[in-house]
Amino acid sequence: GILCSQVRRRENTDGGSPRRPRLYDLKESGDIENYASGVLMLYLPYRDAVDKSRLDKNECRISVEKDKMGPCGEIKVIFDGSTQTHKNKYEVDYGN
Repeated sequence: GILCSQVRRRENTDGGSPRRPRLYDLKESGDIENYASGVLMLYLPYRDAVDKSRLDKNECRISVEKDKMGPCGEIKVIFDGSTQTHKNKYEVDYGN
């Protein structure tokens, strides 16, 4: 099954750009973090950025925060708001 949840992220206290959502943001959402086989988090950096001049307003980052069967990492895609779809455009970063 698939479960969708909106998380409330804590504000960045160092005055920088807001941080992207992380797995520990689910701790207040019951046992989702513990029981899930995989956790994907979507983040639109442009929406929260202080300096928007160097960002693509349609870029979405899909962060694989937990995957019992494979690596975690981040996938950069393009979000098309008119069709509510994501299109693969960027590289996959398995840097975690």
